[in-house]
Amino acid sequence: SIVDECGVCYGDGSSCGKVCYASGDPHYSSFDGHKYDFMGQCSYVFASDCRTGSRDPFTVIVTNSK
Repeated sequence: SIVDECGVCYGDGSSCGKVCYASGDPHYSSFDGHKYDFMGQCSYVFASDCRTGSRDPFTVIVTNSK
């Protein structure tokens, strides 16, 4: 199967339970559980596929504005 036990295509099962999220004014939590607050105007990469040769690479860019 191309879907692992975590529901990830081409995954190896290591991502189960790992999430990142953004909420509120602006609060962020990373995949490793660290929490951040970014105030002011800025743009940055929120999440990105870092696997070499990924079949479906992605990047999520977040922009904070006042």
